[in-house]
Amino acid sequence: MKKTFFGIFVVLISFVSSALGANYTGMWWDPNKEGTGVFMEHLDTDNCVCGAWYFYDESGNPIWTTFFGGISAGRLTSNLYSFTGPSFGATWDASQIHSKAVGTVTFDFLSDSSITMSYQVFGASGKLNLTLFSMDVCPGWLWWDPERPGQGVAFFPMGELGENAQIAVVWYVYDTTGNPVWYTALGPAREGNALDAYHYTGPPAGQAWDTSKLIRTTVGSINMGNMQAAMMTGGELLMPKNTMTYHIHGISDTLNLEPFWCSPLCK
Repeated sequence: MKKTFFGIFVVLISFVSSALGANYTGMWWDPNKEGTGVFMEHLDTDNCVCGAWYFYDESGNPIWTTFFGGISAGRLTSNLYSFTGPSFGATWDASQIHSKAVGTVTFDFLSDSSITMSYQVFGASGKLNLTLFSMDVCPGWLWWDPERPGQGVAFFPMGELGENAQIAVVWYVYDTTGNPVWYTALGPAREGNALDAYHYTGPPAGQAWDTSKLIRTTVGSINMGNMQAAMMTGGELLMPKNTMTYHIHGISDTLNLEPFWCSPLCK
């Protein structure tokens, strides 16, 4: 199953590299501000990038915002959008999904492995010096369930391939009040393996970064399944459909995941 799982990303990164020169798909972080991250997807001949930033609001609660746009002269500037949606565990109702601009962000792509991120959000401003957190050769991808728009899953391999391979998952969704929340999971990269799911709180936006304020709570489990390999057919990339089954806060369900493509956002 490991070979099948990593086959998805090996084919993806091969396709990405042939379509573009530098590519920034993957999870990025500032090592001096652990507990937050930025997932980017970059796969398009028009240099379209989209992604999500995982961090903490003014009260230290987990929050995510999204961004999208085209890279021009090594720079991308975008609004940051915050979402509210269906309460966790409730019947999914896309009409309850609402977004609003809450700030701006500028990414300066300095090299294949270095990005600066300058932001203004919730009345706070700052800068992150980003480096790639996921593996260079298998950076991961962004997935969604088309029947449940307004949420998404990023999963990617960590560390070495082989028997000790690890998979990391970040799921951005909504809490029981419909406000944005994110959960993470990390564990052995075996199909159907139950990974512990975590909820984090951390340093509030606008305050000096204090890693001691990071608090992790185990809230359930996440299982990744149906990890079939991507295939190239006649120059076209055919992606598999995967599943994510979760049991969090006593609620269990399954997402039927497909790759999320940035292209429509930039047109």
